[in-house]
Amino acid sequence: MCPLTLSSHLHPSHPLDLVYLSLGRVCDLCRKEVCGLYYRCEPCGFDIHPLSTDLPVTVEYAMHPHPLLTLRCDEPRKCAVCQHVCDSWRYTSHCKGCPVDVHLKCALQEPALDRRTRTAPAFSHHHGSCR
Repeated sequence: MCPLTLSSHLHPSHPLDLVYLSLGRVCDLCRKEVCGLYYRCEPCGFDIHPLSTDLPVTVEYAMHPHPLLTLRCDEPRKCAVCQHVCDSWRYTSHCKGCPVDVHLKCALQEPALDRRTRTAPAFSHHHGSCR
């Protein structure tokens, strides 16, 4: 059962209220239409699917040599996995010399099963000095 009010790291400014009438609303994280229940910040117009509120703040990504990618919304950049533009929330590295951006879907997908080993999606990575 979803709580009526929720605090979230995804929108720390205000608590989110559970709403049922979607009326064409779009989830600010995944950009898909919300149907049924969703959380909303009325003052900011921030809408999010209930399941999206459980997304981790950080993830480890096997194809990036540095430990964590952090969930954030920033200017559009290319996804390192699928090569499509990330124009909303995504996981991104903190590294200045080797920036990596990965769509939510691409970062959280299960690794592909190879004949002998499990492998994550490959992308090119140019290692620089990271701080």
